Amino acid sequence: MINFQTPQGVHGIHWPSTQPPKAHILLIHGMVEHAARYQTWAQHLADLGYWVTASHLPGHGPHIPADQRGHTGLATWSSLVSDQWDSLQQQRQDHLIDAPVIIMGHSMGSFIALALTARYASQCIGSVLIGSSYESWINITSGRLLTAGFQALMGPASPARLIHKIIFNGFNRAIPSPITEYDWISDNKDHVRDYQQDPCCGMTPSLALYRCLFEGLHDLFITQRFLDIPRNYPLCWLSGQDDPMRHTGRGLDRFMQQLTHLGFSSIRYLQLAGRHEVLQFQPPLDQLQPLTDWLADRIKGS
Repeated sequence: MINFQTPQGVHGIHWPSTQPPKAHILLIHGMVEHAARYQTWAQHLADLGYWVTASHLPGHGPHIPADQRGHTGLATWSSLVSDQWDSLQQQRQDHLIDAPVIIMGHSMGSFIALALTARYASQCIGSVLIGSSYESWINITSGRLLTAGFQALMGPASPARLIHKIIFNGFNRAIPSPITEYDWISDNKDHVRDYQQDPCCGMTPSLALYRCLFEGLHDLFITQRFLDIPRNYPLCWLSGQDDPMRHTGRGLDRFMQQLTHLGFSSIRYLQLAGRHEVLQFQPPLDQLQPLTDWLADRIKGS
């Protein structure tokens, strides 16, 4: 695991492969967490011959002062997406990597991954969307209106406490007899405790960060930017069977049905035992074999 900083100021981590890389994987973490939490999974991929690059989202990561974590500053949805791609290209240039690109994103990172796929599918060989959802018009529109209203009153750097509580408490209510407010991320108590004790996790995001998120969801699912993806492009969704997020909005199962109806011909939907986080902390590498098989198939087909 090697930390880096691009000339544009983006911080991140890369895990070099132990051999000439089969593919270059761009790994995008979710909201209120950070890239180092994927250490076990990313190192496993590196040991299999993949070069993994993960850039911290704005306002995330140990390099951010504690009182600024969760705030994206002047970032927009478009710049969040562009920063991830530009950081990847910088790593490819710095390390002379010409292996094919695979995009992989978790939760909010899955939406960024979907947006990147819509922009750059011609330069990639597949995308993996983990812990994702298919948000509804009412959720996106109400979120945008609430965020805009609070931001006008309080400013973009203010913590989005009410919005954050509505969303995250909603996920936790789906868990039988939760002990902590984070039980929805995992049924492993040690995993939840690790998240709670991590100073770079669980902070309340700013209104600016939620503005970016709802801006992106509007672009993807109301403007339907995902329709820019070629119909034969390989897409893989990975979810925990008990992940509350996959049932929000219109539901991920319904999204799979819609994509099939629209003619998307290379879709894979994998489900594992567990809740929202399946790659962080101590991921079940044996259960993730179908995903590593899917990645290997992308190399064979490229």
